[in-house]
Amino acid sequence: SLFANVEDIRTVHGKLEQELVDIREMAGHLREGSMVLMNEILSSTSEEEGADIMGEVLGALSARGMEPKDMRLTPPTLARLIERVGAGTVNRNTAVKVFEAVFDADGDVDAYVREHGLEQVNDNSLVRDAAARALEANPQSAADYKGGKEKALGFLVGQVMRELKGRADPQAVNAALRELLG
Repeated sequence: SLFANVEDIRTVHGKLEQELVDIREMAGHLREGSMVLMNEILSSTSEEEGADIMGEVLGALSARGMEPKDMRLTPPTLARLIERVGAGTVNRNTAVKVFEAVFDADGDVDAYVREHGLEQVNDNSLVRDAAARALEANPQSAADYKGGKEKALGFLVGQVMRELKGRADPQAVNAALRELLG
């Protein structure tokens, strides 16, 4: 029926209203730099990514019992991390690790990535070779995928990511595996 989702829409509307109240309350505690940071997040990413990043920021504040005005992370630092994700030089999982590492001291994103070898692997032949090794080491998963079990592909992606220490683009890994699986 046309009205089957009315209750869902009302629930979503209520959640959105609550988020707006939460954002307004948070904004009351922001210092100027924090307001710039929030604006940077919301204006330089997609809506989904902005929500993810805001979630990370709010989670970090909550875990530390901090108010937004006490945050040392600056807009340029967060912007640099967002740029690196957008440019594909770090993936989202790595970005979370980097965020946690630089949050408290407003650390240097580029230096942290470099010092810890977290630069994303963008060499397609390296990704393809790792995918081939994962398929060779896990023939049953390859057969399961070919037999229609999508979850098997997820397992294989995990194997490649583990070999490449989480530094590969998951989409590139997915594409390489699908190509090799025919």
